[in-house]
Amino acid sequence: MKKQVILIALIVIALFVTTIVIVLNMISKSTFIAHEDSPKTYWLENATDEDKFERMVSITLYRRGAAALPQPMISSYMLPDGKHDVVNGELIIYATTVNEPLAIFIIEDNDTLVLKSKNVPISADIGARYKSNQ
Repeated sequence: MKKQVILIALIVIALFVTTIVIVLNMISKSTFIAHEDSPKTYWLENATDEDKFERMVSITLYRRGAAALPQPMISSYMLPDGKHDVVNGELIIYATTVNEPLAIFIIEDNDTLVLKSKNVPISADIGARYKSNQ
């Protein structure tokens, strides 16, 4: 009888923990980025050959919070090293030395980011879509 009570208690605890994990994953879009393989790169959707020289064609996110926004070859502006965070379904990329956002992206789904705003001369248009190939 005592073994049955312990077994039932363990099953209830396991179900409770599983339920919490599932609910937390459903609540926050940050799980889209936080649990992906690292690094994860998003590429400018429908980029032309010209875009590859004139636009920021990729965004790379690393598991420990680092982020890379490579500028095109023709740009004279060099972005600082970046870090990322997810807040309310938006990916925010900061300079590692300052907590001011460099750029904010809307997380559309697991594989799509849309540039919402930028606070530095990033060579990308507002509304530009970036898709992951993973």
